[in-house]
Amino acid sequence: TVYRTLIALKSFFGHPQCTYIVPCDEEALYRHIQAADEGEYLEDESNKRDFLAKFFETQIRIAPATESSLREFALKQLEDLSVEVEESVIQDVIMPANFRTPRRIKQLINRTATLRELAREREVESISPDSEDHVKFIAKLAVLQEDFPDFYSDLVEGRVSLRALVSPYLDDPAPRSQLLDRLEP
Repeated sequence: TVYRTLIALKSFFGHPQCTYIVPCDEEALYRHIQAADEGEYLEDESNKRDFLAKFFETQIRIAPATESSLREFALKQLEDLSVEVEESVIQDVIMPANFRTPRRIKQLINRTATLRELAREREVESISPDSEDHVKFIAKLAVLQEDFPDFYSDLVEGRVSLRALVSPYLDDPAPRSQLLDRLEP
């Protein structure tokens, strides 16, 4: 457990030529320590902070990434890809998906690029990997795979109808009906 790991690490602290950097989510750390506490000692906020002060001489809090810095990061990732993913995919799908960490954004970009290439290699008839709208659709599927795996499985296995899901939200369903016909199980 986290509590036991901290206790074990403490025996290595204090060496004059060593500095230990322990990156962690402070609140998650508090929750783990409190769960290991058999009494009520760590329920008090000041006791929790005092307990951790015994282990760590200083703390550096990193502010959460801003939306603009995450967008800038996402656009930078496009430059490093060997496969093209349009900026509009970042703007219209990835940023609105509300991923709050660079790692999650990078995973979604990579998953979108991979799915696009799979569609290209497998010559999937219902998806045109060269169509920007279809790549946005692929990105949306990537979001579903990542954050809503049960729903995605229901969609893939036909327990949820894609047509029933999206048709109420289409402004003009006629141009997209052909795509929906091919996507329906």
